Amino acid sequence: MKILICGMPRSMTTWAFNVLRELVSNPDLQTVWIEPTAEQAETDFATGETDFLAKCHHYSGRLAASADLIVYSYRDIRTAAVSYHRKFHSYCTQGQLDGWVASGRAWLPRAQIVLRYESVERQPLEAICRLRRVLVHRFGEDAVAATSDEEVLRRVNTAFERCQKPTEIVYDNTTMITPGHRTYQPHPTELAGSDPGLYDRVEREFAVWLADYGYVHSDDHGQELEYQIANHLLKSLDAPVVVDVGVERGSFTQLACEAGATRVVGFEPLPRHLDYLAHKYAGIYQVEIQPFAVSSQSGQAQLHVATDLEGNELNFHHTLSDLGDSATVIRSGKTLEVKTVSLADLATQGQFPSGIDFLKIDTDGHDLSVLEGLGGLRPRIILAEYWDSLPDTSGKNIYSLNDLTHWARSHGYERTIVVRRHARIELVELEAPLTLPGDWGNVFFLRQDFDFERVRPAIENFIRTAYENLCNYVSGLERDCEAKEAEIQHLAAAVRQSSHAYSANQTVDTVVSPPTDGQQQSPVPNTDLTFQLAETTARIQCLMADLRAAHTAQIEKEEVISALANTVMAYRLAYLAIKPLGMLLSPLKVIARHGRAMLRPRLGNLNQYPAQALTPTKILPCATQLSAMPTISIVTPSFRQGVFIERTLLSVFDQNYPNLEYFVQDGGSQDRTVAVLEKHADRLSGWVSEKDSGQSQAINRGFAKTSGEIMGWLNSDDLLLPGALTTVADYFNRHPEVDVLYGNRLLIDENDMEIGRWIMPGHDNAALSWVDYIPQETLFWRRRIWDKVGGQIDESFRFAMDWDLLVRFRDAGARFAHIPRFMGAFRIHEHQKTSANINDFGHQEMDRIRERLLGRIPSSKEIRNAALPYLLKHVAIDLAYRVKARLRTR
Repeated sequence: MKILICGMPRSMTTWAFNVLRELVSNPDLQTVWIEPTAEQAETDFATGETDFLAKCHHYSGRLAASADLIVYSYRDIRTAAVSYHRKFHSYCTQGQLDGWVASGRAWLPRAQIVLRYESVERQPLEAICRLRRVLVHRFGEDAVAATSDEEVLRRVNTAFERCQKPTEIVYDNTTMITPGHRTYQPHPTELAGSDPGLYDRVEREFAVWLADYGYVHSDDHGQELEYQIANHLLKSLDAPVVVDVGVERGSFTQLACEAGATRVVGFEPLPRHLDYLAHKYAGIYQVEIQPFAVSSQSGQAQLHVATDLEGNELNFHHTLSDLGDSATVIRSGKTLEVKTVSLADLATQGQFPSGIDFLKIDTDGHDLSVLEGLGGLRPRIILAEYWDSLPDTSGKNIYSLNDLTHWARSHGYERTIVVRRHARIELVELEAPLTLPGDWGNVFFLRQDFDFERVRPAIENFIRTAYENLCNYVSGLERDCEAKEAEIQHLAAAVRQSSHAYSANQTVDTVVSPPTDGQQQSPVPNTDLTFQLAETTARIQCLMADLRAAHTAQIEKEEVISALANTVMAYRLAYLAIKPLGMLLSPLKVIARHGRAMLRPRLGNLNQYPAQALTPTKILPCATQLSAMPTISIVTPSFRQGVFIERTLLSVFDQNYPNLEYFVQDGGSQDRTVAVLEKHADRLSGWVSEKDSGQSQAINRGFAKTSGEIMGWLNSDDLLLPGALTTVADYFNRHPEVDVLYGNRLLIDENDMEIGRWIMPGHDNAALSWVDYIPQETLFWRRRIWDKVGGQIDESFRFAMDWDLLVRFRDAGARFAHIPRFMGAFRIHEHQKTSANINDFGHQEMDRIRERLLGRIPSSKEIRNAALPYLLKHVAIDLAYRVKARLRTR
């Protein structure tokens, strides 16, 4: 029995080592720590006849070949680097980090069981159970102790705790636990000192590794360089038509839209991705997502759904090709039967554009089949993926870069741009079809009539920048090597000095050889004795070095302990003196602790406190007497909000406002929305369910069917609070000069539970040029101002259409007013448009408005400074509101 635990430093290897030590029934099990330079220990493990349990952090082919069971463990490399620094007070060099990754790539295909640090931390008993099962499978039940998993965990925890006591620093060769093995490490958001910089540096440098192992979720999956090149190529085309085969999470489709594509046809067969894409591109007219897999011919096929080692479905690596499993990607566990289409067939049937400007293919090992299904289609630019044997992630591909290039050249594509990666190397090359194992990337094929000279400067700049980055990387490695060499030379000099000092006090034993004829007797060194002496000397030198190091460490620790003792004594003396003062200052401490939270603006904060019951009747008293009942027209734009829309409708119906015109404009939802609308049709002024270009067009279509004097729209996941419409009508009756009116906002979750409040200050026209905090669900206006600004929403806006409308109202001379009452509830949920779209195109639209108003796009700092007076007024009125609310509850 030879068991080897290997893995990334600080990644649970010692924990796994001790669990196995408890699980193996053999009491004579030999335990050994094998360092990279420990050749004898490696030889003993490989050739010994006894049972071994060994641990190492480096890769060795000899160890791998001789082990009966290999356990590999890994963790987030960012936290591994920080933990290493916190324990050893030493930064990991680039070479060390690369070494960890390279070692993992070598061990993963050979390991019988893989442990993920974060999973073991959450469920240690499950990890022990997995280790027990693999031991039984490998060596039989008799080789495994009968100790329960719970008892094994208790013993291991006790062993770690015993070694961590500050008054008893111990190291046991049997457990291999050292002080600091359980070093406390804060959450990444709470790191201090130099640790955040180290964490961020490792994240930047190992973004691909982190994505491959599921620690970060990047839609472009480490292909930023290809996307930058694609962006330049797309912008060189006039209103391009784009086909995206393998949309996944839609990052390339989004890029194409932003680069000016007039039409994007995407193909994605995975249901989970399709649901996400339906929400992401709802109402975006130029994007069309087809639920098919693309191949060389139309029909049916099995889609291999990729999961990680724990069975969690990945965002990437799903494929029609039977590539098998890799070290970290499992494709054999789940398949789906999907419909396949060839692009040529779709074009023949008239269901697909025959003139394709840009074809992007990312099918994880099926790209060549997609190309073979093009028939007579010849896109101007093709982007395809390749790799050459990546055993830890994608596995072995069934086609090569050379195969793709051969197809392209035989079909009229004379120029290629290759993005090549290999470990930490990233290059951009022209006409480079050959690869080595470990290479991966993407290739652009440009049709012979494409004007390459137009983009040549940009492409050459990419090539130059990638080469400069490579040179800088190599220079960094050289510096690391030079630093290590200097350290080695320093240690070697210390060893030589110790050796000379030792030799000066020793005599060399010799034996006298018998004389031969005619020769005098002379001393001749005994080679065996000399070898033994040299070996003994080396051992003594090592012991002396260890003793010196231990003595120095002891002195340093005693100095630290002495300093800490003095500090503690000084603190105790000082504490006795200031204790009475501390009691007097205690109330100030409480105020200081809560002051920051009290003075923090709540506008823009969408989740302020734990969910609590919503009690709107206590928030907005309903007015009962109105001098007039103006017609109020409300439009609800809707798309796939069947979960919430009935609650929205009821919040309007329950207003019991007698002169209400309520119209719902749905975008052709396929969920239960239509059933809800049919159920309440008799209480609506009307409703339509038809395809539109998005929310803005839906609002315009709805208002075109209304005629009320007062107008407003309510999104299909938000609510009106009781009495809101009566309050609006009453205020407009009493203030005929006011054109636009709004109130305060409640924030609610998907279960109608309250999670926050926005208390608005008085209206500020100047602030509206910089920020828009006006709660849209509480916003109402007169039809006269609507007609004055053109009578419609600007349909080019998908996110900031309400801000644009407010600015147009202001610039047309509208009089605004704010009612200090809660009038609407804004819902926060997973598929909410505001949260989902603000990073995709929301910031772009907001910058567009600011540039129109200010003549430039201001910096974030300028925006904060300009909004500060408005936010300070908000803080003051919000604080006053909370104080009054607290007093009312007493």
